[in-house]
Amino acid sequence: HYILSGQFTKKSRTFRAEAYYKNYASLVKYDPSLPNYLTTYENSGTGFAYGVDVFWRDKTSIKNGDYWISYSYLESERDYRHYPTSAVPTFVSKHNFSLVYKHWFSAIRSQVGLTYMYGSPRRYNDLNESGFNEGRLRAYNSLNMNVSFLFRQNIIFFASATNVLGYNNEFGYTFSSEKNSQGNYNKEAVVPGADRFFFIGCFITLSKNSQLNQLDKINDQ
Repeated sequence: HYILSGQFTKKSRTFRAEAYYKNYASLVKYDPSLPNYLTTYENSGTGFAYGVDVFWRDKTSIKNGDYWISYSYLESERDYRHYPTSAVPTFVSKHNFSLVYKHWFSAIRSQVGLTYMYGSPRRYNDLNESGFNEGRLRAYNSLNMNVSFLFRQNIIFFASATNVLGYNNEFGYTFSSEKNSQGNYNKEAVVPGADRFFFIGCFITLSKNSQLNQLDKINDQ
C-alpha cells in the first residue's frame, strides 16, 4: 500500500490531495455453485486499486459562508469471491464528486445548507449479457437541503430533505432464477423505498458551558 499525500492550510482555507496504490493478494475465492458446506475456499485471489483524492475547503472568501469540494478518482479490479475472472467490483465508482455549502443568516439566527453528490455508474453482473460485471447502473445524483434555527444558544431546530430534485437512483438489479419465453432473465432494479426523505429534529447541547452548540458540525460530511 503506497500513499503520497499533502495538505496546505492558510487563513481558514484548506487544500488536501492524496494519491495511492494498493495491491491485494491471498483474497478468498470459492465456488458458488456448491452448497456452502461443500464449497472449497482458497486464498488465490488477487486485485489492485489506485486513485487520487482531492479536497478543498474555504471559510473566508464568502462572508458568513463555508463551502468545500471533494473529488475522487478510482481504478480497481479484483479476482476474488466467486468471480470467474478479474473484474471491476460492484462497489467501485470511478468518479465521485461532492459540493457542500452552508450560509449563516444572523438576522434570523438560521443556517441553510446545500449538498450535491455525484457518483459515476457502477458495475453489475447482467445475466443477459456476455462478460462478467459488464452491466452499468445509472449515475448517482442527489441534491440535499437543510435548515438550522438557533432557538437558544444550546438548542437548535433542524430540518432536512434529501434528493429534493427526485433523481431516479438505482443500486443494482435482481434477476429471476429461470429464463422467460424469450430466453432472457427478467430483472428488476433495486431502488430506494422513496425518492425523497424528510427529517425534522432538535439538537440540545448539555454542557457546563452554556454557549456551546453543534451548529458548526451540522452538514459536515
